[in-house]
Amino acid sequence: MGEEVEQQEFSRADRTRHREKVRRNLDVFARMLREARFDTDDPMTGLEVELNLIDDRGDPALKNAEVLERIASPEFQTELGQFNIEINVPRARCAGAA
Repeated sequence: MGEEVEQQEFSRADRTRHREKVRRNLDVFARMLREARFDTDDPMTGLEVELNLIDDRGDPALKNAEVLERIASPEFQTELGQFNIEINVPRARCAGAA
């Protein structure tokens, strides 16, 4: 995430390739859930919050680079569009975990 996307137009092949990648990721996640491939001995969780930037009219504000520069914190990252950012909270042990 957070990579600059210069391309503005996408072909049918581009969209098909994207859908195939998303499908593969979902298939792997489904397999992980099915096979219980998560560490239950030391349960942890993390958090990612996505924020949409808007202007005074409520329209998308294409200023994520400017906002990130002013925040100046490594926890905040770019997102897919220039109108959003995200904060990634470090993982932590779940309450009550051994």
